Amino acid sequence: MLIWLILYTANSVVVCFSALVPNFIVGNSMVAGVIGSFLLFSGYFVSKHEIPSYWIFMHYISPFKYPFEGFLINEFSYSKKCFEYLFGACVVRGEDILKEAELGGETSRWKNVGLMMGFILVSRFISYAILRYRCSQGVILKA
Repeated sequence: MLIWLILYTANSVVVCFSALVPNFIVGNSMVAGVIGSFLLFSGYFVSKHEIPSYWIFMHYISPFKYPFEGFLINEFSYSKKCFEYLFGACVVRGEDILKEAELGGETSRWKNVGLMMGFILVSRFISYAILRYRCSQGVILKA
């Protein structure tokens, strides 16, 4: 389900930008930059703690933050596996990884799914509003 939501979220963002731009070349350039920025601030490449305070908003508006957290929760919650040993004793478990990332359990999982669906709906609505406006202005028919 998460993979389907990721694909649909990314598609919705691309549809939103395609409604904004006048042609394919501009749209392709804008989408590459925006998607790259979203991926950079999603928490995979740069953790939330390492993002400067003036860029932290990008972490929260990144549509890729929420599926990444969902994958972490799926992988490490309820895991009894030890990920690091020191002198024969387990020092890092799955729950420790989730605590370090400040992630909860089931509630965070479903909150992230809901936020991804919210991104999809908002992006699609913005796309519809832009296309509706451009059509009423005759911009789409002239191009």
